[in-house]
Amino acid sequence: MSSSNSGVHLHNINKITFPKIGGSPIDRTPINIGENNLCNQGPTVVIGHESSSNNLWSVVIGYNNGNPQGVYSAAQHSNVIIGRDVMDADAGPAANIYNNVFIGRDVAKTVHYSIGSVCIGRHSANTFGGIKMKFCTLIGAGTNTWSASPTYSYQATAIGQGGYANDYSVCISSDYSAASGKRAVAIGNDCHAKRYGSVVIGAFSTTGASAGDYSVAIGYDSYVGHNNSVVIGRRGQSSASNQLVVNLSGLSSPQTLRTTFSTVVATPAAGTITLPTAVAMLRVTISGTNYTLPLFNNV
Repeated sequence: MSSSNSGVHLHNINKITFPKIGGSPIDRTPINIGENNLCNQGPTVVIGHESSSNNLWSVVIGYNNGNPQGVYSAAQHSNVIIGRDVMDADAGPAANIYNNVFIGRDVAKTVHYSIGSVCIGRHSANTFGGIKMKFCTLIGAGTNTWSASPTYSYQATAIGQGGYANDYSVCISSDYSAASGKRAVAIGNDCHAKRYGSVVIGAFSTTGASAGDYSVAIGYDSYVGHNNSVVIGRRGQSSASNQLVVNLSGLSSPQTLRTTFSTVVATPAAGTITLPTAVAMLRVTISGTNYTLPLFNNV
């Protein structure tokens, strides 16, 4: 069928079958529209060119999608695959791929195992061989899970250009940022949260490769290379664990405020200080510096 006026062109339609309304049994014949498609099991829908869906309850739309080789197992079903060259390689008979949404170009091409994941954008989930995902969300060009050959990546979320995320981590990237540490957060441009539980916000900021667990770096080109430390400001750097660093680089002469907190290893002996009833504030002098502390009834 062709129509130059309407712009509608349908060629080599193998079969168009819609489920019957009412009656028994329900017609589960696949719906196959296009050329050179492989559509052997239903209910499923394949629309396009050289695409395939040999698994149940799936929708495949586009060119060269859904592994045209057709090497599927019973563990592959309930997927939505839309675009070009989406999931077209390495999804062999042993692969477990179900309950996913893959949309874009060159998406999830090397996926071997994926459950409940969403990949949208060109080259998302398409950098490393043997991608294995559970409940991951990758949205944007070049987004990916971090581990090159994981058992699986679990609940990783990467959004933006070239964002990477590890297990339970979140990366919002404007240009190649990564939350490669587990349970980490990276937000910004070319920033990198490399350590467990670390948070990095800003451009070019990062944690250390071998230290920086549970640490925070906020600002431009800041670096935290020690555990349990916080660095705030432009080009601020930590020098010890349990440290707060505020780099006041906005002044004419850059100044850095560093405060290191010691770790409490034991509860000090109890003591009692008796003050007049009217006293509501307590002033303490430490190394020549006065501190005023409000008093609260915490009995």
